[in-house]
Amino acid sequence: MSEDKIKHLEFIQAVITRHNANSFLIKGWAITIVTSLLALSATLKEPAIALVSIAPILIFWGLDANYLANERRFRDLYDAVRMDQQVLPFSMDIGPFKNQNNWCSAFVSKSIWWVYLIMVFPTVTIYFFLPDSTQENKVQRVSFELLNEEPVKLIMVGKPDTLINQIHINAPTPNVVNKINVHCSEENKTLKLQSSK
Repeated sequence: MSEDKIKHLEFIQAVITRHNANSFLIKGWAITIVTSLLALSATLKEPAIALVSIAPILIFWGLDANYLANERRFRDLYDAVRMDQQVLPFSMDIGPFKNQNNWCSAFVSKSIWWVYLIMVFPTVTIYFFLPDSTQENKVQRVSFELLNEEPVKLIMVGKPDTLINQIHINAPTPNVVNKINVHCSEENKTLKLQSSK
């Protein structure tokens, strides 16, 4: 084997090694970003944040597939040079190998698809099973009658400093209190309503 051919093969091998290293870095960044988003989603109890992590998974998956496809093309070029096929000296042209190593085949390659599907599983799980913080203190409907002018008390389970957006009071002259500040006593779970109308 001539010295020029050896040097040519070394050039191609260097490109293959660089593509392989970039692919490894992409997987690392994908895992880091997705894990951070899932941790934030669990901390804030916001399932929608977990769903957002699907976007970086798909982006990094596609980028990783691009590097893998190019790496395979350079491997074919390496083999062509090694087996003395019609390749110009020191040529780095991978055009003739694009058809047999396209992006779609790399996207579903066993060497990368399982990594990203593993990240999709906890994302979907958190989205569907994590309780939504906006629903924790939500009261669907509260019904009561105002019998006299005594302060109104509602006995219910809740957390302190809850804000009820709208309450309709059944009185001789119906009215709507737009905002009512509600304080829940932790001892007896009694909500005292004070109108801010």
